[in-house]
Amino acid sequence: LYAKEDALVEVKNLLNNVPDIMQGVHRLIADNEEMKKELQGYVKEKTVQLKQRIIERKEVVNGVHLFR
Repeated sequence: LYAKEDALVEVKNLLNNVPDIMQGVHRLIADNEEMKKELQGYVKEKTVQLKQRIIERKEVVNGVHLFR
């Protein structure tokens, strides 16, 4: 029982002493989802940039497209 209580206290401390632990957990989950979407946007942006850079560096040698 004390171990569970200690775990809850530790979780509360990790959540910056929010009054409601569940509210803190829900906030963390929402923040995580928001960050995932933001990261996906960055990945898409970098993918487009890389694709464009590869296309710009394309050479045609003897009718063969080379990407360097």
